[in-house]
Amino acid sequence: MKRSLPKSNGDRMKDSSIKKLAMLQYWRISQIAPIVNLVMLSITLTLIVYNYIAWRGGIFGHPYVGIIIIWLLIVSAVFFAGFIWDKSRMWWTLQVVLQEKTPYTYSGKVTAKEVWQYLLVWLPTLDVPSNPEGMKRAKLWKQLLKHNLEYDKDLKKKVNEIGAIMGINIDDFL
Repeated sequence: MKRSLPKSNGDRMKDSSIKKLAMLQYWRISQIAPIVNLVMLSITLTLIVYNYIAWRGGIFGHPYVGIIIIWLLIVSAVFFAGFIWDKSRMWWTLQVVLQEKTPYTYSGKVTAKEVWQYLLVWLPTLDVPSNPEGMKRAKLWKQLLKHNLEYDKDLKKKVNEIGAIMGINIDDFL
């Protein structure tokens, strides 16, 4: 039974079997690359450090045993650093930053510039008595902006800074 990838983007994937195969191999290599890098780094550092050990005697006297012990120490140090990274939740902060900085994801958050842009440019065009549907939508947008300002103190501070430059108070608009 031949395994095939699901077709996405319609029929565009039909004639791209060489491209698909190349990308599959690239993906496979990228999945194993961190482990290969760790092994190569630890072996290289082990061989470099072993040459600088002037007190090679006892357990370090035999090259194979000494190299294995140094290698285990280096790998343990790398895994310990990874453990500390994990327990300090640095990876979580990295994911938050990546999501906030990617323009192709929607997180429900707005920037200070967007708050003023909606309040000064877009919502006044919707919030007119002759357009009841527009008034409903403007009310929903104001609720979203209020929510973001209540729960994101940094955003509120930046919005107030921009408002101070323009001589406008945000509360007059919400």
